[in-house]
Amino acid sequence: MPRHNLTVASYYKVEAFTPERSLGYLVRRCSVMLTDLVEDAFSERGVPFTQWLVLMKLRREAPLSIGQLARELGHDQGALTRVVDALVENGMVDRRRSALDRRSVELQLTFRGDRYVEGRLPIALEALNSALEGFAPEEVDALTHLLGRLLNRLKELKEERDSERRGESA
Repeated sequence: MPRHNLTVASYYKVEAFTPERSLGYLVRRCSVMLTDLVEDAFSERGVPFTQWLVLMKLRREAPLSIGQLARELGHDQGALTRVVDALVENGMVDRRRSALDRRSVELQLTFRGDRYVEGRLPIALEALNSALEGFAPEEVDALTHLLGRLLNRLKELKEERDSERRGESA
């Protein structure tokens, strides 16, 4: 994928900047509003949305520790532990000792948890599709592609900052 030579300084300018055109503001507002939309769809059907997020993440990326899960979902580890406890109690998630580090506990989806996700996936898809109403498929593809590129760039920047911090503390 080609790298572009634009820098933030060449796009945003002090004299023309408005928060409503800020990438951070727009992405955050979309995230909050989209989350509200999907949460409402789930709550109307009596499904705890935070549980759904945990199950979906484990379905795609298990095994994960509670710490990894909390970072990925942007939730407090203590609050997420209570959500996971409920999922374990309901037989949807298993806690297992890591094969690589016996001190570490990993979370995995059970068959019951996978079936639960599968049965409720239409709720999420209906809400997401309603948000995309009026967009052409090509526009949705372009939007998801650009957001994916942005996410990858932000991950690169985070890794660079983390690496610099580790170098400074050595």
